[in-house]
Amino acid sequence: MDTHSLFGDLAGGSGRIPGATRPRRTSSIPVAVTPMVDNRMSGIHGASIQAGVIHGSVTVHSLPTMPVPGWVGTALPVHQCDARELGAHNALPGSKGAGLPPYVVRDVDGELDRRLAAIAEAQRGGLVLVAGASTAGKTRALVAALDRTVPDRMLVAPPEDADLRPLPAWLQERAAQAPRGWVVWLDDLDRHLGASGLTPALVAELGGAGAVVASTIRRDQLEALRPSTTDQASSSEGFGYAVLKTPAVVVERRWNPQEREHARISGDERLIRAAADERFGVAEQLAAGPLLEPIWLSGPDSGHPRGYALVAAAVGLAAAGLSSGLTREQLHAAHGAYLPDPPPLPEEADQAWAWATRQRSGLAGLLVPVDHDGHRWRAFDYLTPQSPLPDAVWHTALGMATDQDLFSVGLTAYNADRDDITEAAMTTFGDDFEGIEFADPADYAHLLTPESTMCWWCQTRSATTGEHKFKRTNLARLMGDGQALVWGDGEQRREIRGKSGLKRDRYDVIKFPKSMCAPCNNDASQPFDNAYDTYAQYVETHLLRIMPGIDLGEVYGTRWRKKSLDLARYHAKHFGCRMVRDRFPVPQSLRDFMDGAEDMSDAHMVIISTDSVNKSYGQGMSISPTVPSVSRDMTRFTSCVMAAYIGPIGIRYEWVADGIPDHERDQFFHHPGPVINYFRNEKDMVMGETRKPGRLARFLQWANKP
Repeated sequence: MDTHSLFGDLAGGSGRIPGATRPRRTSSIPVAVTPMVDNRMSGIHGASIQAGVIHGSVTVHSLPTMPVPGWVGTALPVHQCDARELGAHNALPGSKGAGLPPYVVRDVDGELDRRLAAIAEAQRGGLVLVAGASTAGKTRALVAALDRTVPDRMLVAPPEDADLRPLPAWLQERAAQAPRGWVVWLDDLDRHLGASGLTPALVAELGGAGAVVASTIRRDQLEALRPSTTDQASSSEGFGYAVLKTPAVVVERRWNPQEREHARISGDERLIRAAADERFGVAEQLAAGPLLEPIWLSGPDSGHPRGYALVAAAVGLAAAGLSSGLTREQLHAAHGAYLPDPPPLPEEADQAWAWATRQRSGLAGLLVPVDHDGHRWRAFDYLTPQSPLPDAVWHTALGMATDQDLFSVGLTAYNADRDDITEAAMTTFGDDFEGIEFADPADYAHLLTPESTMCWWCQTRSATTGEHKFKRTNLARLMGDGQALVWGDGEQRREIRGKSGLKRDRYDVIKFPKSMCAPCNNDASQPFDNAYDTYAQYVETHLLRIMPGIDLGEVYGTRWRKKSLDLARYHAKHFGCRMVRDRFPVPQSLRDFMDGAEDMSDAHMVIISTDSVNKSYGQGMSISPTVPSVSRDMTRFTSCVMAAYIGPIGIRYEWVADGIPDHERDQFFHHPGPVINYFRNEKDMVMGETRKPGRLARFLQWANKP
C-alpha cells in the first residue's frame, strides 16, 4: 500500500491540516482475485455509487445550505413569459416583420388543459409531458396551455446542467413570491435528466412545494430513454428514466385539416402560406426546417464537405445520447467519420465553420449556439441522423460524454442493440487499476479460508441466510414504481423487474451466499439496518458530493453517537460477508466491533466520494473491488481495502494486519460532522491517495472553522 495523504481534524480551530502519513509497505503486494471484483447496481434512471474509508477524517461543524442560483430569483408569471425564451423556434419573418405569429388552436389543447388543471389541484403536483417531432409545435402548445390554465403561477426555467434536488426547499422558502404556486419549465427534458436528479419522488416533493412540472421532449428521445410501460412480468420490459413513464400528450408534426383551417383564418400571411403546403407541418415550415435540411445534405456537392461533416457529427453525437453542447474543437475532432469517401477537396476549417453556423432566413444556422458566448453548439434539432450511426461516432460519444450524458449514451446504445457501447458506458471502469502489480492467485491460494457452513459472526450457529449486497429497501426506492434495475459486473448485465424480482433474486446478484445465521442477520443486527436506512435516505435526497462533509447530527439528531456506530456496524456486517464470500479471513476486530466495541485498532472507516464511480454510477448503487495485499513471501495477508456506495457517497474500510496507530485512525463514526474524502478513481481509493475537495467544499471548510 502506498503513502496516504490525509485531512486533519478541524476541531479546536486547527483548520485544515495534513494528516499523519504511513510509511510505504514495500513488503506487501496487492492481490487480484477475480471473484473479488464485485458488481454495480444501477437504476433505470441512473447509475451506481461507491464509498470508501481513508486515513484522517475532518470534523466540520454546521454545514451551510447550498446558495440559491440566479435562475430561481428571475421567475416570471406565466402570462409574462415569451415562448421564444422558453425554447420555441423563431418563425420566418413576414411583411409585417419578425416575431412569432399568433397561436393557432391545436387538437391537443383540451387534453393539455385537463392535465394541467388536474396536477395544479393535486397535493402532490405532477408532471405534464408533451412529446413530438422537432418543429411539431410542442413547446408553443404547452406554453399556450399554461397561459390558459395557470397564468398567474411563477415560472422558473432551470438550465440544462442544474441539479433540481434542492429546488423544493428553495421554492418553499420563497412561497410568498408565488401565492398562486410555481411552474418548473423543462423544455427538451432529455437534456435535463442526467444532471437534474429528476425522479417521480422529486416531482412529488416539488408538488409539496406548490410546483407543477411542465416539460417537452422529442418523440425519438422519449422512445430511446424511457422504460417500458408494459406489465412488470413482461419479458420485453426495458429500462430508462422513470419520469418518462408519464403518459405523454403527443403533438403531431403534420397538421390535420381542422388545424390547417384554423391557420388559414388566422389573418397571418405566414400561417396562411404554410397551411396551403400540405407536404409539411405548419410549424415545421415556420421554423424553416424544410429549408435547412436540404442545404445541409447538399453540402458535399456545393463545395462544403467539411461543413457538412461538422454538422453531421453534431447530429450523430446527439443521436448517440450526448445532450450537452459541444465545442468547435470537439466537433472538429469527430467530423472525420462523416467526410465523403472518396472526399472532394475539403474547404478550410474556418470556411466550413462559417458555413455551418451562418443563419439562414434570419432564423438559425445548421449549428446553433447553446450558450451566450458561442462556446458550445448543437445541431438544429430538425436535422435527421444517418442510420445506423458509424462506430466511430459511438466511441467518440463515449469519450466526450459528461457525467450527465454517460447514462443516456448507455441507454441509447442499449436500444440500438449496441451492447458493447452499453457495457462501456454503464458497467466497467477497470482501467482505474492500470499499473498496479498484482500477485498471482496460485501463490496465495493456501492463505484463503476453507468454505464453512457456520455463521461467521457468532461462529456457533449454522449459516442459513445470505445478507443483501444492496439493501432491499434501497433497491425498492431506486426501482421506483414498476421499474427495472440493471445489474452489471463488467462482463454481463441482468435486469431485475418489479418488487417480486427483488425478493426472488433469480440471478443471485442481490444477496451474498449464505454465511450468517438468522438471529445474527435479523434481530441482532436490526439496529444496524435501521441506522443505515436513515442514512441512505439522507444520502439519496441531499446534494453531498460538493460538500466538505456530512452532518450526522442532522441525519440522526441527538442520538448521532450511537446511530453512527450502528451505521458503521452495518457496513462491518456487509464487509464481513464479502470477506467470507471471497474466502478472506474475517478479522476478529470486526466481530468485536459488531459485538459492541467502539473502535478497531487494526481497521479504519471513512466516508468517501470517487470521481470515476460518480461518473459511471452516480445515481445508483455499487460495490468496489475487494483488494487485499499479501506479504511478498506469501505467508500472510497484510491488508484489505473495500468500499460500498450509495450514489457518489460511500464508506471505505481498510484493515491492516499490523494495526493502525491511534493518530492515523480517525474513524468517521467518532465525529458529528466527518469529512468526505475525495478520490479520482478506484486505484487512488485503494491506495488511500486523496485529491483536494472541490472549491466550494474547501470554502465551506474554511468558513466553518471554529
